[in-house]
Amino acid sequence: MRVTLDTNVLVSATFWKGYSYEIIRLIDDEKIISLTSHEIIKEYSKVIFSNEIIDKIREKGLIMEKIIGGFMKKSFFIEPKRS
Repeated sequence: MRVTLDTNVLVSATFWKGYSYEIIRLIDDEKIISLTSHEIIKEYSKVIFSNEIIDKIREKGLIMEKIIGGFMKKSFFIEPKRS
């Protein structure tokens, strides 16, 4: 199965252990294939490093560059024909 995760799912998986997190685990375990685009990564990075969320990252001791890089390594990049 191939999936494309939007920014909301990625943010949710970053902070909570619900369905979004389980999807990321399936990608990590190579049970499903992640398709993404540079635009999705760019939007996720913009949201995750926003002033509203940066404190949450510090509280949890997350290293976002490592999280984003790990997701990118497990994903296949595609170029959407339309937004």
